[in-house]
Amino acid sequence: MIVKLWLTIHAGGVVMIRWYVRSVANPDGRIEVLYFDGCPSTDAFLPRLRDLLARLGATDRLELRRVETILDAERERFLGSPSVRVDGYDIEPGADERTDYGLKCRLYRTESGMQGAPSTDWLLAALGLDPASENQSGPHD
Repeated sequence: MIVKLWLTIHAGGVVMIRWYVRSVANPDGRIEVLYFDGCPSTDAFLPRLRDLLARLGATDRLELRRVETILDAERERFLGSPSVRVDGYDIEPGADERTDYGLKCRLYRTESGMQGAPSTDWLLAALGLDPASENQSGPHD
């Protein structure tokens, strides 16, 4: 069993803790990318994701899911394009508390600032891999 814990300290001393438990019985979890057509962030992110998954030997775990209507966005809890989920969990810490669903390009607040795609470290962590110990080429953005 893997227990993941994120601790975020916001301005003013507000602390947010997020955690979930994932069974190791399914180490080959599903990786979903939810998107809508026409988002340039998704178009730029997918080659980087496919390259990472190829290096991890996990390309067969990727599932692309197009969101076409606002009703679909609400039903899917779609926070924007691209949204990445591993075993049904959004990889962005704190995303489970958001409700701003819609057909839009998504922005991620990363250590590098606002980005149009999630960080590689978040994806590695969601896959149960330690980003610090992974020998990946290129930076962990």
